[in-house]
Amino acid sequence: MKKIVAYLRTSTAKKIQTGSEQNGFSFESQLNSIKGYAGSIGAEIVEIFAEQISGANNDRPALNAAFAKAKDIGDDCCVVVAKVDRLSRDSAFVIQLSNSGVPFRIAELPNADHLQLSLMAVLAEAERRAIKHRVKSAMAVAKAKGVKFGTKNPEVCVKAMNAGAKQAACDFKQKIRPIIDEVINVGGVKTLQGIANALNARGIKSRTNRKFYPTTIRNLMAA
Repeated sequence: MKKIVAYLRTSTAKKIQTGSEQNGFSFESQLNSIKGYAGSIGAEIVEIFAEQISGANNDRPALNAAFAKAKDIGDDCCVVVAKVDRLSRDSAFVIQLSNSGVPFRIAELPNADHLQLSLMAVLAEAERRAIKHRVKSAMAVAKAKGVKFGTKNPEVCVKAMNAGAKQAACDFKQKIRPIIDEVINVGGVKTLQGIANALNARGIKSRTNRKFYPTTIRNLMAA
């Protein structure tokens, strides 16, 4: 029988993992995904390693232990994670693991090859950077409104950052709408793609410092 070493990772304290289970980030949901994969290929989960640490941190004792365990067991064993971002959000690190000689699989994408995993890791890293940018923006808005960070209650920090992010989105919409109206009324541009192209041509960036797309424009024009 094939053997599996399961690796689970969260980066947020359990007590503030609101909504984590449905998003697939909790230990329980990750393990369920790995169990489903094991059952589909008739494999046995021989050991489970779990830790709470940022995906940007590549110095992870549990991950190292999981790969060491799989290596000790031999050719019939691989490390399995639920999602590629549970392994790491650092593309170079994922590629390094791919070349380590210890096979690993992604439970939700069991047939992904080396190239696909590398591309997914690049996307996961980009998402990590976007999240970091959004958190910084939200905290800046919250601080400007007098919110004090460093509280012993993590739920308060999370709510404050969410409120800050929502306010930042509203502020950006108010700032960009007059430009969109000008593009429509003066430039005669009527399509979402045309408006996005016009803003991009002017060198204007979205709230997350990216190019504009039709979906971005649709959201900004929504009531």
